[in-house]
Amino acid sequence: MSEQALQRVETHEKECALRYKYIEKELKGLQVRLEKGNTRFTKLEAMIWGLYVVTAGFGMGKFMGL
Repeated sequence: MSEQALQRVETHEKECALRYKYIEKELKGLQVRLEKGNTRFTKLEAMIWGLYVVTAGFGMGKFMGL
């Protein structure tokens, strides 16, 4: 009886180890995707700030009568 229980526990540990390896692999892939998204977001943020500058410039020109 205890031999069978030990065998079941060992089998369970092997299955869990495989699952954890798969989870770690998926998390690494997710990390890469997040880093790429961060780069894109930084570029988008710079473009938005540029639009603020252009809009403020046109607004000041209109305000000053240019």
